[in-house]
Amino acid sequence: MYRLWAGLFGIMIIAALLTGCSNSGNSSSSLSGTDPVSALIVHLTASQTTIIPGQSVTLTWTSTNATSVVSSSWLPTPTALNGSVTLFPPATTRYSITVGGAKGTATSTLVVTVMTPFTAISSFGGIASYTPNTGFPVQITVAPSINTHSYSVQDILPAGWSAMTIDNNGSFNAVSNQVNWGPFTSATPIVLSYIAVPPSNASGSVSFSGTAIFDGTAVAISGVRTLSD
Repeated sequence: MYRLWAGLFGIMIIAALLTGCSNSGNSSSSLSGTDPVSALIVHLTASQTTIIPGQSVTLTWTSTNATSVVSSSWLPTPTALNGSVTLFPPATTRYSITVGGAKGTATSTLVVTVMTPFTAISSFGGIASYTPNTGFPVQITVAPSINTHSYSVQDILPAGWSAMTIDNNGSFNAVSNQVNWGPFTSATPIVLSYIAVPPSNASGSVSFSGTAIFDGTAVAISGVRTLSD
């Protein structure tokens, strides 16, 4: 009987010790946890993150548990913990804001991408001058942006000149002296070309002028646009 009671007493002591260890572990875990209510947070958003040159974007920032704005990339003397500002970024720009508080600092960053709406560059096939009644190639390299939905291209020849062998289903309007292509519905770069033919009485320096229209936005064709005899 003595051995039985001694065994039971030993089991009870061990159980009590195990229970005490378990309670101590739970308490430590609770005390070492982070209080999410007091966390320092800042959040920066943009009305749109992809624009074309000339468009505006509104940046809005909000903060939680912040006491000051440490720095921002768009306000010279930032003070507001919450607010908004409208900007006209000329090129792709990274914006950030950092706030400070009892928990240290927090930063939020975003990028506004400014897309080049359209690039169209012309060349005359490497020739240095023209000869009356002798055709030569005109090439226009077109590079739409990745956001392009639709575009068309028009190139105007000097008065009295004509165009032939127009590729990519282009056409020549003799009344306006203009070569027309499109609309194209792909954002894939393309090279447009035709043969320009000077009249028999052509002389002196002449200029070509053209326009690429990207989703309603007109961009002048650049590159080599003037040629002499």
